[in-house]
Amino acid sequence: MPSVILPIVGAAVFGYLLNRILIRLSHRLGRLNAGEQKQIRWASHSKPLVGGITFYITFLIAGATAVFMPGGGYAPFFEGFGALMLVSTLGFLIGLADDAYETRPFLKFLGQFLCGAILVGLGVTINLTGYWLADAALTVFWTVGIMNSVNMLDNMDAVTGTVSATIIFVAMAVWTALRTPYTLEYYVYAAIFGSLIGFLVLNWNPSQLYMGDTGSQFLGAFLAYLGIRMFWNQPYTASEGEGLVLRQGLLAVLAFLVPIMDTTFVTVVRLSKGKSPFIGGRDHTTHHLSYLGVPEKFVPVVMGATSILSGSLAMFATLAVAKWSVEYVWLFGGYIAAVFGLFVLLYRKGAANLKLRSRSLNSSVAQDIETLSETPVSARR
Repeated sequence: MPSVILPIVGAAVFGYLLNRILIRLSHRLGRLNAGEQKQIRWASHSKPLVGGITFYITFLIAGATAVFMPGGGYAPFFEGFGALMLVSTLGFLIGLADDAYETRPFLKFLGQFLCGAILVGLGVTINLTGYWLADAALTVFWTVGIMNSVNMLDNMDAVTGTVSATIIFVAMAVWTALRTPYTLEYYVYAAIFGSLIGFLVLNWNPSQLYMGDTGSQFLGAFLAYLGIRMFWNQPYTASEGEGLVLRQGLLAVLAFLVPIMDTTFVTVVRLSKGKSPFIGGRDHTTHHLSYLGVPEKFVPVVMGATSILSGSLAMFATLAVAKWSVEYVWLFGGYIAAVFGLFVLLYRKGAANLKLRSRSLNSSVAQDIETLSETPVSARR
């Protein structure tokens, strides 16, 4: 009997909170208006805000199916998989509350911090230094960072969905190549990957819906967990050599290079201008690619290709490197630096193009005003 109390109480509390939020959300559910949101989106049209809800429903169905399938059961549920369920659910609720109430950045940060603390509390901790406190702090930092990065990357059609799908795909490829026995996690990864594909069909420019913060916060928590399990703590073929302490961090950065890179650019630029990194704007990497002349439909292709190339290098380092060495640190670190440098160049060129267009537009408007002022009133009618 006691074993059923926790899920009953948990489901009751979850259902109550979710219903309260949905009551408030129902007044605006499905319509995201650029003028009503703190986050500034690239598109100006209002669109259904339901993608994230679909992700979570898929997640729940996949999780329940995996637990009760033959060979599943309750015991494996609490061996890591329970942490995935809890933090992803909390991420979903954080995003849902933000979509409904436009919560303050501090409250969102508090929820993200709690996601990291839950992972640490349930034993899903980055194993890097051997010191629990340091590893726990790194785990919380990673979780908060990835949740914010995925959220900030959701600023243009199909970008976040594409990048998230590539990260999950690489993780599944590594899992399969290592011939790790399929567990509950693997089936959930596959389900979310399929859900992203279905979402992208409708989210590609010109899109018909958004994932909202509900989707980006859910994905952020989900991917933060996946990054710890599949890149930070995954067993590698190279178990000896020099520079091993840097290997885990390099592989995690490679796998998540696009969201990390975009967040780094935006944070540095906004702080240099005395602005808060948490206030939306059209100053992301994706926007500057568009300013550079890349069609909106191809921006997610560029970001996705960068993500899959970087993830492939992480997979190569995991599977093909027999003995780690400092040379690999320089190789992969150099690649990361080169990608950052390339996108910094593209970012600056995009900004220069935007300034040129603004000057041209201002000059044209000024010329029109001057012409209008010199035209007799009778001729203007």
